[in-house]
Amino acid sequence: EKIDAAAPKLERRQATAATDAPKKGVDIEGPLANRKVVRSSVPAFPDWARSQGLMEAEVAIRFNVDAEGNVMSGMRVERTSGYGRLDRLVMESLKSWTFAPAPGSGAQWGVITFRFLLE
Repeated sequence: EKIDAAAPKLERRQATAATDAPKKGVDIEGPLANRKVVRSSVPAFPDWARSQGLMEAEVAIRFNVDAEGNVMSGMRVERTSGYGRLDRLVMESLKSWTFAPAPGSGAQWGVITFRFLLE
């Protein structure tokens, strides 16, 4: 007997409004997708990337947040931009993010994707 069970869908949420530029912005997937972002910082497209002719880039980082809402150490690159400097810039920025506390939840994980588009 075969049971067809659909794989659970990852929840996705747009963390910043980018209605006129859907390719630019930040998405969060996983259990953290529905947790409110209290403080965030998205780095500007770096001048060195612009001078190298880079027009767009995407970096995905897997990270954990504790019950108090703080981003924990131990984040890792899930999908690189191909530029280590840009990946590190994104991870440094993510360290300053704060999420709403979720007492009793323990640590939650998420994958955040930063999309940069030179305008």
